[in-house]
Amino acid sequence: MTGAGNAIGAATALALAAQGVDVVLVARQEVHVHALAQQVRLAGGRAEVVAADVTDEAQARLAVDRAAHAFGWVDILVNNAGLTLLGPATDMTDWRGMLGGDVLGMVRTTQAALPSMGTRGIGRIVTISSVTREALELALSAIPGAGSFGDQMRHQDRRDSVRFTTMGPDTSTPVPCVAARHRIQPMSCLRPEDIAETVIFVVRQSDLISVDSLQVLSPAQVAYLDQ
Repeated sequence: MTGAGNAIGAATALALAAQGVDVVLVARQEVHVHALAQQVRLAGGRAEVVAADVTDEAQARLAVDRAAHAFGWVDILVNNAGLTLLGPATDMTDWRGMLGGDVLGMVRTTQAALPSMGTRGIGRIVTISSVTREALELALSAIPGAGSFGDQMRHQDRRDSVRFTTMGPDTSTPVPCVAARHRIQPMSCLRPEDIAETVIFVVRQSDLISVDSLQVLSPAQVAYLDQ
């Protein structure tokens, strides 16, 4: 579980642990996830903590290797590390951070996990995109090789039964939900637990089923689209 130190990451890790999944909590700083690991253990689950910046290839591989060493193999990878672009689109600092986490982090950890999953011929890779999903899609389209990487993942999917899913939470999901910024009622916001439940839905599907992509909408977003 990358990005385990944020609210969606923590909620998803707890939800997976409740399903009997051994979890490896990956964050840039261990201090951000030690309490979460203890919460998992107190509930009877097993958790390991790994400090890693997944935008760095060596650190991403270290995180996956630590997971395989701790629990034997990697069944599920949840790519959740990233930065939400809430500032102006012209702010290159936010863009660089978002591209680093949402794109490079996803690529690094996916590449690191595929050999372990390929050996067993099964696995689930779920990528939770930035809440600024449209901006991420625009960024991906501008990166040479991004499309070919997606093609490679789909090819691997067919060959080894590794299933890839991209989830796009809507713009009312930032944690905490920035209701004032989006002019919506707080009760209409998705909770981190809602995203976690969707991840559980995906990973519990039969190996014969591939859920390619999901757009997770709040009541406020559904009402807006229905206008």
